[in-house]
Amino acid sequence: MPPSYEPISLWLKGRASWKKPNVWPKMHSVPNCRHKSNKFGALAEFEKSLIRERTLAGLEAARARGKQPGRRRVLTDAQCEEIHDALGAGAAVRDIASRYIVHPRTVARGVERLGQGCSNPVTGTG
Repeated sequence: MPPSYEPISLWLKGRASWKKPNVWPKMHSVPNCRHKSNKFGALAEFEKSLIRERTLAGLEAARARGKQPGRRRVLTDAQCEEIHDALGAGAAVRDIASRYIVHPRTVARGVERLGQGCSNPVTGTG
């Protein structure tokens, strides 16, 4: 066998081992690296504060235009009034929830939002 193939053949037979040299020192072992990692942390914190400021400014601008940020309500005020009347007539919350295709807790929250809360969302009794 030619000498140039000898290391490969030894490696294939398991007699030679190859280890990756540790060329990168640990981050905190070299003062220059520690300084750079602190810089990156400070830059990340600064960027986070910029994002926060932009987000709050965007929310303020949306409120000034009359937009309501967040998720839309599933039940309108008129539907909540209907639900309140149905609960007063003795209908079950589960039946009302299935009629409006919402969870029974959503029905209870809708009634509570109107200030006419029911303490027991399952039976609808106060």
